[in-house]
Amino acid sequence: MIRVVLDTNVVVSSLLSSGSPKAILNLALNQRFAWYVSEPILAEYKSVLSYPRLHFDSPDAKRTLAAIRGSTLIQRKVMKEPATLP
Repeated sequence: MIRVVLDTNVVVSSLLSSGSPKAILNLALNQRFAWYVSEPILAEYKSVLSYPRLHFDSPDAKRTLAAIRGSTLIQRKVMKEPATLP
């Protein structure tokens, strides 16, 4: 199974309009691939979904986050970034 991490922009875009981001989120929510997140990523999703300028009401944001938590595999151990070459 394909393993992915969805950028916050994909999640937000999927909720604001149709198109590729919405299709990707639907595939993820239907567990067509393994969607991995970490607690920091979930915290970022939550933070961004609560931005006033996005006009998501609290119940919608909570439902979305609950759906994400139910459809993701939480990676507890966050890998360090690979060393960069000089």
